[in-house]
Amino acid sequence: MNPQICVAPLAALQADLPECPEAWLARSEAARLQAFSLPARRQRYLAGRWLLRRLLGAASGQALPQLEQDAEGRSLCPTLPPWRLSLSHSGDWFAAAVAEEALGIDIEQPRPGRDLAALASGLGLPDAQAPAFYRHWTLGEAWLKQGPGPGLLAAQRQLRWVPDPQGAGRCWHQPAHDLHLALWAPPQAVPRFWPYPGTAPLAWADQGRWGPASDDPALNRSFSP
Repeated sequence: MNPQICVAPLAALQADLPECPEAWLARSEAARLQAFSLPARRQRYLAGRWLLRRLLGAASGQALPQLEQDAEGRSLCPTLPPWRLSLSHSGDWFAAAVAEEALGIDIEQPRPGRDLAALASGLGLPDAQAPAFYRHWTLGEAWLKQGPGPGLLAAQRQLRWVPDPQGAGRCWHQPAHDLHLALWAPPQAVPRFWPYPGTAPLAWADQGRWGPASDDPALNRSFSP
């Protein structure tokens, strides 16, 4: 099964949320929800959990599959063990991806007044222009979310990306909402976008495939089950 991706605004997810979260959250999710004291943070948490369920249900054919979160916050589906899930949000936008192989997704919506020059300098990046910066940022986050591994946080800071027709990194830009999206998935995968019910499909500009500028196997991450 190729990766299925859904990007949706918070408003659409909130309008679709069932009134009683205790009826559909797993115990591990409910415990995390209780840890959030701010109502806005609770709403965003619920929106993300609901998006994952809707997308996995559409991709697998199992209506509202039960999800769990492990101690590190990774999302799991006990009833569909081959499926892997990834979730990201930025501002009022959420992105989810599901597949039967390991994957990671990240979305970023630029914030007004963000000092990209300072951020780029801190990461050792030569280019602080928005397209290049957010491509680097989202690819690195998606790469990290693909799964755990020793020393990955330190390795992430060393990553530099180059165009690669066989690369596992894919990037898109949504100009109307200025959304930057990256997926890290098996190179042979063909990602498909699933419009959230009740929303218009988003037009994405494909920014190609990317891979790490390194032959280090620790950076060119494998996709073992």
